[in-house]
Amino acid sequence: MRFLTGLLWALLFVHCPAVGQSTPDSKRRSVVEQRQAVTEVAVQFVGTREIGQNRGPVYTLFIKPYGYGPGTMYCGLFCHHVFVTAAVKHGVQGPALAANWARPASVIVWKNSHSVNGRVPLAGDLALYRFGGKRINHVEVIVNWPSLENYCWVIGGNTSNPDGKGEGVFLKKRLKSEMIVVSRITF
Repeated sequence: MRFLTGLLWALLFVHCPAVGQSTPDSKRRSVVEQRQAVTEVAVQFVGTREIGQNRGPVYTLFIKPYGYGPGTMYCGLFCHHVFVTAAVKHGVQGPALAANWARPASVIVWKNSHSVNGRVPLAGDLALYRFGGKRINHVEVIVNWPSLENYCWVIGGNTSNPDGKGEGVFLKKRLKSEMIVVSRITF
């Protein structure tokens, strides 16, 4: 039941338009359409579970196709797979490494709980974290950023299940203060 409730919330968030972000172009999808494609693809994988440590369906879907072995940390590869599946180019070099999703610095829209250059994080942006280390070591796709709240909703791979049962790809409510940076892929 929790899974269905979470999926319903995610689907509702995906269809909230990013006001002022559309740049129509007859040869490619608009920015809003690309953001929507990224979030819709991420939602499709919610509930994909690991078998063992970073093995099972997550290995087959997110790790092996990109040339990495069983047991590889895959949060960055999950984000890469989401963009590839959504047919949205991201330009990140070495996408398996979570920290690489914060490069170049010009795409940073949120840093240490503050907006950068007046930008507001949007669905389709990437939240980067530092859990138990000195460098960024985790990345997730933002699916909803309530402007008046201290939290947002994200979908990430190689993350714990909110109900405490296993690891895999899940929709999570995260405090904005946990994020080191929010990165925007320039569509």
